[in-house]
Amino acid sequence: MRPLDLISMPRLDSEGPCLISSLFGTIDRVLLALPRYVFQHAGYLTVYKDLLTKLPDYTSFILVVHADSRSLLDGILVSLSLVGRVTIVEVPGRIKFSAWVGDICAVVREVASVCLVEPLKLIRVEDVCLCDFVATYAGLERRRANLYFEGGNLLVGEDFWLLGADHADHSIRLGLIQPATGESTLDAIRRSFEILDSKRTLHLVGTKTVVPHQTERSIIKNGAYWTEQFHTGNLRGSTQPIYHLDMFITLAGNDARGNPVVLVGDPRLASQILNEPISSHALTAEFDEIARSLVKQGFHVIRNPLPQIYRDDPLRRERKWYFASSNNALLEITAQGKRVWLPTYGHGLWSSLASIDAANQKLWESLGFQVVPLANCHSLAFNLGGLHCITKIVARGR
Repeated sequence: MRPLDLISMPRLDSEGPCLISSLFGTIDRVLLALPRYVFQHAGYLTVYKDLLTKLPDYTSFILVVHADSRSLLDGILVSLSLVGRVTIVEVPGRIKFSAWVGDICAVVREVASVCLVEPLKLIRVEDVCLCDFVATYAGLERRRANLYFEGGNLLVGEDFWLLGADHADHSIRLGLIQPATGESTLDAIRRSFEILDSKRTLHLVGTKTVVPHQTERSIIKNGAYWTEQFHTGNLRGSTQPIYHLDMFITLAGNDARGNPVVLVGDPRLASQILNEPISSHALTAEFDEIARSLVKQGFHVIRNPLPQIYRDDPLRRERKWYFASSNNALLEITAQGKRVWLPTYGHGLWSSLASIDAANQKLWESLGFQVVPLANCHSLAFNLGGLHCITKIVARGR
């Protein structure tokens, strides 16, 4: 195996941007956002506390909080003995930011600086404000790119990075990417996104056909009409089975031949483990197509179970389907070893998913990773997120 300092990220021996890796190097500094609803929702708060205590003791944190929740956060930090490892960024209560800080920017390294690079806009408009506050309080640079992207839709490997095709397509539709004479669309996309990384090769990930968008239908449950929702979060015209890559793809280092290893979620495999029929809206064909495409591009693809489940709201008479994603994880590969912080879902009404948790853990261990299971992550997954979505790694070591 090559020395780690050769694979953790491209050499910065010349000027030019370089994205912080999704997996190589120690997790030195992490940004998390805790809007007031985190403190009001036991499911969210349990995950945050668990994550803060299970990340390495050399990890420091930047925590964004509403000013009126500061005292609650202070109490938690004291109880967890984390006060000395935290920079707190207070945001006025009128700014309605979300917990999904992983999406607000890309973290880019240059020769002598780290910069938070924001997209031209975000769907959650007020989340854009967070970069300004964080840069001011935490001593980071900040700039805006004339492109559309979200952090959850890009994954950064050794000498490559993946971008969800939907965001490249959206940038084209907005007129932000325009091919030059004789230039292919893919080359124009790669040229335009060099503002984020000029050293790695960009690969687009998506299907060749449009996938189903968010859909609702009426069903009858216990003699009453309910609304059932699937493909939650998918917009019309999408070519991704889930709106962000980090919900169904995980980078896992390199195999013995030096090929990049990629885990791609598989709802069919989850159904087999659970000994249940696969649902008609699990998009198995779309996940399979993406896996085959990555194989053709030279990736070592491994399929991991990705169950599709639902939550019922009896008061609203609503059933919402979502993916209980273990792909949405945090990773650290160093000379000392490999670790993955993995969501778990075998809890409460879905205790049967303990078999899925065990299968994913066994898979990661077979790849040489120490697995650190996290607390019940249903609250994140139901709201279309996971561990990678609530974190933004702003510094990695070797």
